[in-house]
Amino acid sequence: MPKIQRTSNLSFNNNKLCIKINKATLLGSISNSLNNTAGLVPEHEDPDALTKSVSDLKGKGKAQEDDVMDLDGPEESNGTLEETGNSAFSKISTSNPHTEPAANPATVTRIQFRYSGGRVIRRFALADPVRRIFEWLKSEPLAGFESKEFELLSSGKNLIERLDETIDEAGLKNQTVMVEFLD
Repeated sequence: MPKIQRTSNLSFNNNKLCIKINKATLLGSISNSLNNTAGLVPEHEDPDALTKSVSDLKGKGKAQEDDVMDLDGPEESNGTLEETGNSAFSKISTSNPHTEPAANPATVTRIQFRYSGGRVIRRFALADPVRRIFEWLKSEPLAGFESKEFELLSSGKNLIERLDETIDEAGLKNQTVMVEFLD
């Protein structure tokens, strides 16, 4: 039988440290620990709440008509939205070519445009509206992407929603903009 050496609540058994703990002390410590975090954790947190569907919340059966949300946008008639002139993209000029301003760090910025065919860097005035970037790309399309509709994304946001903001206000100074061509 191996020799056990005891020092108060600690003992060594086959070179392993054994700690002798009073069960009541251990349960009290656990209880205190749980009580101190009561305000930090919601009492009735349901881990499945984020993945439940609408039908799970209302019971079985079909969703009612007013509960259905159209995610595809307005229905098209007589052609696409671009053909009917209803989209913000279709209202942007295609006849306004861009002339790069002279380099001046106080009033001009460089923006990198990344797309599936590579990248392009252009200079724009900080006071130019975001619309100016769209006008440049529509009037001077990137090689191989002529007459294709596109989206410009910066920090995960679609810049079509910021057409009238300046490049500086939109936070595009020295940034990278992703150009995604739509089919």
